Amino acid sequence: MDIQFETLFNLFFRLDLEIFLLDTGMFRLDTEIFLLDTLDH
Repeated sequence: MDIQFETLFNLFFRLDLEIFLLDTGMFRLDTEIFLLDTLDH
């Protein structure tokens, strides 16, 4: 396998992972806000 291709692949994989973690973080934030709203009422 080409070294340049492998580096590119690793870069995309890391990007996917970070986006996934960001999505999970946003979801957790939404859930916490929802819970706070529910407790408020």
